[in-house]
Order: sequence, then structure tokens, then C-alpha cells
Amino acid sequence: MVLWQIISMAYKLRQLLIHRLTGKGLEKNLIPGFLRCLANSIDVGQHTNFTSINKHMQLIGWDDIDLDYHTFELARDCLEAEGFTGEEYKPSHWYEEIIFSL
Repeated sequence: MVLWQIISMAYKLRQLLIHRLTGKGLEKNLIPGFLRCLANSIDVGQHTNFTSINKHMQLIGWDDIDLDYHTFELARDCLEAEGFTGEEYKPSHWYEEIIFSL
């Protein structure tokens, strides 16, 4: 795969994720915070599954969002396409750039 195809795929993932999350009632300006909490939830438990991550998200206040498995996978793929590995700290502006650089 050439570089422009990889960039195009990452762009399409972000667009689809924004569409899915706004369709679930999440305002676009809240998506970076949601992604940051989701990334931290993934990082908290190294061997956690979707159910435990979803419960953790609800416990920290994201209980209004119905995070289904497909949206979770899409968000994780989008984060990974942007370079998230779960091993290093990412500042809040990193998550904002994912959403607002479209």
C-alpha cells in the first residue's frame, strides 16, 4: 500500500467514526474527550475486553453513549491508524487533531 492510500484510509476511518458517534448523540466537540477516555480505558486494563471497557466508560461518566462493539472497533482502529499504541501519553490536543483536522 502506498502512503496516499494509507492517509486516505485513516481519513475515511475518522469520517466514519465521527458519523457513528454523532449519530449516537455525541456532539462533535465532545468526541476528542470521548476518544481520550476510551484510549485511557483501553490502556487501563491490558487484557480487558469490550464489555469491561464499556463498563469503565459508563463509570467515568460516558453512560449516555451507547457504545456498541462495531463503534468500539472503529474507534480503536482509528486511534491505531493515528499512531496510538497505548504505551505512551497523548496530550488532549492529539485527540482534537484527529477529529478537527478533517
